Amino acid sequence: MNTQGGQSKGGIAQFRKGDRIVCFGDSKTEMGFYPFALQLLCQLRKPQAGIRVENCGKSGETAKRGCARWPLDGRPLGCNRALVLYGGNDIGREDWREEVPSDNAIVRRRNAALADFGIWLPKCVDAILADGVRAEIVSPAPFDEWGNQPNLRELKLANRALGRCREIARKTAEEKALGFSDIFEPLSEIYRRRPDLGFTGDRIHPDPAASLLMACRIWLDSGEPGEFARTKADAGGATSFAMEMEPSALPLPVEDKYRKLNKAWPVTELVNRDILAVSNLAAGTYAIKTDGRTLGVFPAGVLAAGVNIAVLETPCQESARKASGICAKLAELVRTRLLRGQVVREIRESGFSPDDSGGLASFFALARKAAEALPWKDFRNHVLDTAEQTIPLGEELAAEEERLRKELGEIRPFRYQIEIERIGGA
Repeated sequence: MNTQGGQSKGGIAQFRKGDRIVCFGDSKTEMGFYPFALQLLCQLRKPQAGIRVENCGKSGETAKRGCARWPLDGRPLGCNRALVLYGGNDIGREDWREEVPSDNAIVRRRNAALADFGIWLPKCVDAILADGVRAEIVSPAPFDEWGNQPNLRELKLANRALGRCREIARKTAEEKALGFSDIFEPLSEIYRRRPDLGFTGDRIHPDPAASLLMACRIWLDSGEPGEFARTKADAGGATSFAMEMEPSALPLPVEDKYRKLNKAWPVTELVNRDILAVSNLAAGTYAIKTDGRTLGVFPAGVLAAGVNIAVLETPCQESARKASGICAKLAELVRTRLLRGQVVREIRESGFSPDDSGGLASFFALARKAAEALPWKDFRNHVLDTAEQTIPLGEELAAEEERLRKELGEIRPFRYQIEIERIGGA
């Protein structure tokens, strides 16, 4: 594997100051939360770096269609890096219902779909590389065959095809000396281990907790450490001790999606460790406090070995939750902008103008009529409704996105004081 430019052993290049990263792919990108979970990690851990992550996904897309779309949507973003995630639509999911297909035509379609993915994923990557953008490949996400959702249960054989797509993706990365991150295996593991938690609503799209895993896996594959800070202090035998903390990075916020993921995958151990070790405290039990609030209670021996303060309610957690809230707003807003943009393109390609109210009414009437024949008509109507409501708001959406990004970029670690007081005897 090529290690030029700070690429780690895992394959993904290290995240560097000024990186602009486009997440390019299908609905796992467009509808998912992983691009902004990755944006959150970049801001928390490298707050001075000004790293920007863009969502450039499109629902229903294959690698072949992505290859054609890159010059229209990906290139204009001006990013220097691209994370490419395809496979979910390339396999032709409906052809993977039967263990032994009763129709030879199904076998031919299966083989043709996998062969096409082996052709078009490399071509899509080549189109990105030709623009001087560093392309890195993310494996397909698995189908949740283990969950309790009633829908699409009969498509569990889809994972056989997606597993082969994962190997095609891995092979493409190896042959082109590109970075590669495998999300297929860790997502399969949490789906299989804890089906009761429901990491997908529809068996296809990872929820916010599973999307956090995707971002964490990419982060770790870039060589970033799980322990992002370690502070050591010597209490000199005292029973009380105070010190000023000067963090350079922030922890992941311990919120609902974090807690959910941590039940199935050790996110705290792998990604979220900020260790405080205080030696030579007098024997006893101690409270860690800040601003008069108790954050946790630990024996002196545990404090000497090191306590993970990343998961305690320090002021850093408050800042991290604020950053997470902004990223959630960005995810929703950008998805709205993407759906609007897709429909605006359709309007123009259909010979109508987004500025002509009469023409727009005709376009949406025709589009909704056509949607009635689609198996996914509810989603199509959602896309049309979103676009119809936001057609006049292109500039406002763009301005609000930049406002949120600016607010996110201003979140920084700051100094705070910790007090350690004995509350129990030796």
